[in-house]
Amino acid sequence: MRVWGFESPLSHHNYNKNMQVDFESQQLSAVEHELNVSVPAEEMSTRIASRFAEVAAHAQLPGFRPGKIPKKILVDRFGPAVTEEAVNQVLQEAYRDALDKSSLQPVSPGEMSDITFEPGSPLKFKVKIEVLPPIEVPELETVTIELKEPQADEEDVDNAVESLRESQAVLVPTDDPVDEHSVITFDMQELDESGVALIGKSQKDVSIDMSRQRFGEEFATKLTGLACEEKAVVEFQRAGATENVKPLKAEITIRNIQKKELPQVDDDFARSVNPTLESVAMLRDDLRKYIEARAGYTARQEMFRKLADELLRRSEFPVPPRMLEDYLDKMADQAVHSSHGKHDDDAIRKFKEEYRTAGIWNLRWYLLRNQIIRAFDLRVTKEDLEQEYGRMATIEDEFADDFKKKLTDAQKMQIHDDLQERKVLNHLESKVQIQRASLSLAQFEGRAGQSSLITL
Repeated sequence: MRVWGFESPLSHHNYNKNMQVDFESQQLSAVEHELNVSVPAEEMSTRIASRFAEVAAHAQLPGFRPGKIPKKILVDRFGPAVTEEAVNQVLQEAYRDALDKSSLQPVSPGEMSDITFEPGSPLKFKVKIEVLPPIEVPELETVTIELKEPQADEEDVDNAVESLRESQAVLVPTDDPVDEHSVITFDMQELDESGVALIGKSQKDVSIDMSRQRFGEEFATKLTGLACEEKAVVEFQRAGATENVKPLKAEITIRNIQKKELPQVDDDFARSVNPTLESVAMLRDDLRKYIEARAGYTARQEMFRKLADELLRRSEFPVPPRMLEDYLDKMADQAVHSSHGKHDDDAIRKFKEEYRTAGIWNLRWYLLRNQIIRAFDLRVTKEDLEQEYGRMATIEDEFADDFKKKLTDAQKMQIHDDLQERKVLNHLESKVQIQRASLSLAQFEGRAGQSSLITL
């Protein structure tokens, strides 16, 4: 029998705090306690008699006036139900009373077991309760962590300029054969292994940019040099297919070939990208800042993840098991809901096992982060939220009050959570020792060797 502790429905109502309850608390582990609770026989007799009197006053049976039904008939007719109802009510109240007196704060539903009661005897039961483990915040000043600072070179800026040119390219018809710069339209007929067309397996007017197609080298080689209405049989993997998927065999018929006319990189081009940019030099400088800012954001996120890993390594504590299971259940339910799938016990079990490690990390960081918030008084205040609403309203070019009125409760909660996360990370960044490491964008993106540093 699962029962909630401080979030029990009884917590919102008055209950009999003068009820006699005896209990013993035993710590089973860092995150689990067991309460052995006993309600004296006299208390139980009083509660059952009181409930029985309420029932007797309102009971209606054929042949008897209300309130005049003989006690023996009432006992035979309502006795078991009245006793069960009284026991269930006392179980909840006694559990809550023992919980209050023990000062334990459950983090997941308690597990009630070994319930025993006979008329004239005490009511006894046990409850296993999960609590937060003791968590110590590591000495932040003793942590040194690397913050990568990616630097864009001329080649990176050149690539960014080319991407902008590509985005503004004009497609024009051409009689030239297909090459790596062509944009082509073709019909595709799937074939079986012997080369026979598969009925119902054809597509028309498929368009691809040969400079960006991802069907493999053979696909590009066989199409290169073809003119309109010419054909080729190719084998290729569909984009995104795994290695164990059998290649697709198809006959390709070229229907249209276009070439891209790219704009000249001059001051007019710079102004077409951003009217405030007056020259190519300003455009290149702006692109460099954008590239480095984007990579710098990623680098900071990487640093914070490694910092969280290091803090968790220095603060060993377990995750309450039922808290973890409840968390994984919610993740699984969200996955089923977002995919519009059906409930499948085997699939959910597999999902939970796959995400168990990530779930443990997420909960450990959540618990440590909350401890950091308490230790350094980092809770988001009403003033913090008002400032954040004002900042976001400015970005949207709205008045703060109008912006707030449009927010749903879920959006407000998300803003609060994002602000809380930033507040914690900013505090951590101000306390730990940061070793800055400049490196090329190529190194940062894994196109060359890169370092990693966390020291004591």
